[in-house]
Amino acid sequence: MDKNGSTSWAKSYTPTITVTEEGGSQIDTNSLKYNWIQGSTTPTYTTKYESKVQLATKSNVSGADWYLVATASDTLGNSAYFKSSAFKFDNAPPTITKVEMTNTGWTSGNKALKITASDAHSGMAGYYITDSNASKPTGTESTGWVEATGAGPSWTTKANYSAKTWYVYMKDALNNVCDPTSIIVNNIDTTPPVIDIIEKAPNSITFTATDNESGIVGWKITQSETPPTDGFTVVSGKSITETFTGDGIYYIWCINGVGNICNVNINLHNWVLMPSRSQDDEFLNTGIVRKNIECIEFLNSLNDHSSNGVNCWDVSECGHGEILCWVEDKDDDEYFELYIGADGVDVQLNQYSCYLFYNIGYLRR
Repeated sequence: MDKNGSTSWAKSYTPTITVTEEGGSQIDTNSLKYNWIQGSTTPTYTTKYESKVQLATKSNVSGADWYLVATASDTLGNSAYFKSSAFKFDNAPPTITKVEMTNTGWTSGNKALKITASDAHSGMAGYYITDSNASKPTGTESTGWVEATGAGPSWTTKANYSAKTWYVYMKDALNNVCDPTSIIVNNIDTTPPVIDIIEKAPNSITFTATDNESGIVGWKITQSETPPTDGFTVVSGKSITETFTGDGIYYIWCINGVGNICNVNINLHNWVLMPSRSQDDEFLNTGIVRKNIECIEFLNSLNDHSSNGVNCWDVSECGHGEILCWVEDKDDDEYFELYIGADGVDVQLNQYSCYLFYNIGYLRR
């Protein structure tokens, strides 16, 4: 028998036992026995063989201290005993002790994983990460496996893993694959906050901002549509409510804990408080008192009126004649219909409209 074992790891070995008799007697075939033992176990010979040449296969075990022992005798009772050097078997997969995220806080992108594992035999060869545990990889796939380089005991992946459940497998140098260890990847925030306007007054606005993931960390008001990079008012929480006063076009910006930013734009006016108007006051310079105007109608046409026309007045904010006001008494009841129109566009009221229309009839469009 070749007494040399093996310095390489393998899943199975089949060494050859050859028995010869050099004296004048014959080999006692009933004495031909062998066995595989581990470590310093006292040899016992349990497997009988009939031939002088025997293949002694061993598999499905693991360890670096397996030995092949054999015995043979001749017909005169002379016996021989053999013990090989150690064989190294590996049929045991690695052991994963922990899988964790390298960053457990909120991030705006995918995360890396740290895998802690060990292998007592042929050594770690690679890891395989998938979002399904429907089937266990064999270890021989041409894709999906990432080489586990270095001595370990921990390996860090690239930041490839989104918010879901992942299953991690490890294999050794002989493609023994362990059962999966699962990890839930979370705290990934890819969406900006949401801003809602809850109250708008003439010169102020109250808004809420909500972010149910990494939370609101700051807000800022600007008059530029360019997103700000600093100067935010620092806040903290999943939802905030703030009030702002101004006059003009503004942008409300809110930023969350991972830097996602959102905005809404608003148009505020400082409405001037005007004195009240009596029903007996004249409307503009029409000679008509307010109580005798029964309705106001807005039109998107001037109906061929001009600022130089009779009973027609320019009420545009800049005095350019784009918006005109005229009165008629179509039903001859001495109560007048007042019309405000502009060609091709809708009339927009400004902050002085409440004073202009105070104590007159109803509006319709």
